[in-house]
Amino acid sequence: TLPRRVARFYLKQDWLYFGDLVKSSQTATKKLTSKKHADVLTNLSNEIIKTRENLFQKYLGEPLPFRLFATEWISIEKIPVISAYTNHLLKTAQESPPAVAIASIIPCTHLYRTAGEIMIADPEYHKNRHNNPYAPLIESFLNQQFTTAGKDLVEIAEELGATSCQEIQNEMISACVKSTEYEILFLNEVNKKMDAVNEPLLENFKAFR
Repeated sequence: TLPRRVARFYLKQDWLYFGDLVKSSQTATKKLTSKKHADVLTNLSNEIIKTRENLFQKYLGEPLPFRLFATEWISIEKIPVISAYTNHLLKTAQESPPAVAIASIIPCTHLYRTAGEIMIADPEYHKNRHNNPYAPLIESFLNQQFTTAGKDLVEIAEELGATSCQEIQNEMISACVKSTEYEILFLNEVNKKMDAVNEPLLENFKAFR
């Protein structure tokens, strides 16, 4: 099971990431000429905002604490990979065509949906679900709004890509790959936190032996 402090680290960085993801999505929305496409991104932004507001209460049972001038949550900084990732999203949304901006957002929804499908397909998951404090988080990857948004983003990207020149298509691929790499790097940071938590336990075990 993921140690609570590692889960808290993951969710804090996700909270920061979601804030800039909304900004990039909203920036890309303003550039779209299709109302249908714009509605999809608007719905995605609203869903992310709602998720962000309830992130800690829903998955850790910890409300976002209120402080008038400062809070731990606001004062925390993005780790380098999240900072680089959100800079990539914001810059792409501001400087690139909407097709490229949308391509940069796709990995977030696609990778987590795929991960959720794999984990929930494992029989062991269902055997131990009642003892898994993070089951609601895992299952959130497959909620209807999240999966629909992910599929809609891919469809929009393919529609826009089909009418774009080769240069734009290449930029779409590069933006999507770069975001995917950042997602993997972030998970690597979470794994490092896991190793840091487990290291003292390992040392204690060796000393006991």
